[in-house]
Order: sequence, then C-alpha cells, then structure tokens
Amino acid sequence: MDQPFSPSFIDSGIAPIGMIPVKRSLRRKHIGIKVASDGSCVLLAPQFATDSELQKAMQQLRPWLAQQQKKAESRQHLIHRFTFQTGAQFFFRGNLYTLQLQADPRSRIIKFDGEKLLTPSDDPAEIQAMLEAFYRRHTRLLATHILEAAATRYNIPVGDISVNGATRRFGSCSSSGDMNFSWHLAMYPYELIELVVMHEFAHRSEMNHSQAFYRVL
Repeated sequence: MDQPFSPSFIDSGIAPIGMIPVKRSLRRKHIGIKVASDGSCVLLAPQFATDSELQKAMQQLRPWLAQQQKKAESRQHLIHRFTFQTGAQFFFRGNLYTLQLQADPRSRIIKFDGEKLLTPSDDPAEIQAMLEAFYRRHTRLLATHILEAAATRYNIPVGDISVNGATRRFGSCSSSGDMNFSWHLAMYPYELIELVVMHEFAHRSEMNHSQAFYRVL
C-alpha cells in the first residue's frame, strides 16, 4: 500500500526547480522522478530510501531533469503565444489558418471555408470555447470516417468513438473496441491523424505493443 504523500523535500541542485517534494511508496523498488507538463516534478522513492540515496539519485537525474524543465518552459511559451482574437492563426489539419470575424449573433460555431476559420463572435472567451468545439467536432468526423472505412475493409467492428481533451495521449482503445481520441488531433496533417486512428484500430487485433501488433499495423 502506498504511504500518504510525504512532506519531505530534496534540493534538486537546479535553480529554476528548487526543492522537489518526495513521494514514498512501499511498492516502489527504484528511485525515479515524475515531471508534469508544466515542469513541476515529484521524486518517487521506495519507502525506506535514505536521504543519501535520494541525493545520489538526484545527482544522476540532474542533467535529464534540466532538459525536461527546458522542454516544459518551451511548451508553456507556445501555449501562451496563442491569442484568441480575430486575426490570430490556428492549425487545422496541418496548416495555419487566420481567424476572421463573420458576425452572427445567432451562431456559436466556428466554420472553415477552405481558406479561413470564420468566427461569429470576437469575444476571446467565446472564441476559445468555440475553437475547442470546432476541433472536437472535426476530430470525431475524421476518426469516424477512417474507422468506418477500416472496419468495412477488414471486417473488424469497432465500438463507441469518444473525444477527450488529452494533451499527452492522442488515442486509446478498450478491449471492447471503444476508442478515445484527443481533440488536438484535428490540428495535425491528415496522414498523422490517420496513423493515430489506425494505431488504435490495430489494437482490435492485438491489445499490446508487441511485434505482432506492429505487423498488424
């Protein structure tokens, strides 16, 4: 059984990160570290690991941790550079398109006319919500189109198709054939969307990542 989160901390030796909280577990046999997408991290340790063992592990993990911190800062920079206003550009199916106002008080849907993303409102909060809805709608349409064709071609049924907001996992497939896809997929080129969808479809034959799975894929 895991112990409650430990209040102890350890010096990372890296100024931007500072002190790192330590989480101990009776089930853990080795010292590791978990880094979140925002750069925050937790040192994962066996229940009875000593302070000297933790310090030694941090010395070994320090170069990798600094690299992960740099990547996290870069991701945060990309997130913050988006402004949800007309004239801004957003990815859709691998290309950047400009957001243009086409005022319509009766609509709350962003549309794509082949050249631009058309928004009925110029309110930033509404634009952000409508963009997510736009990506969710198109992710479902694209995934459904690819899966229906694959199911017919290979005579392998699929279950329900759901869309979520995952940022670190583009897709998943359950043993019953239900599939989940991240709405962020709609930002990518069609070939990459198809690869992710077919990856999950291949799990209908092999629920693993063995050599057999990759032969199916």
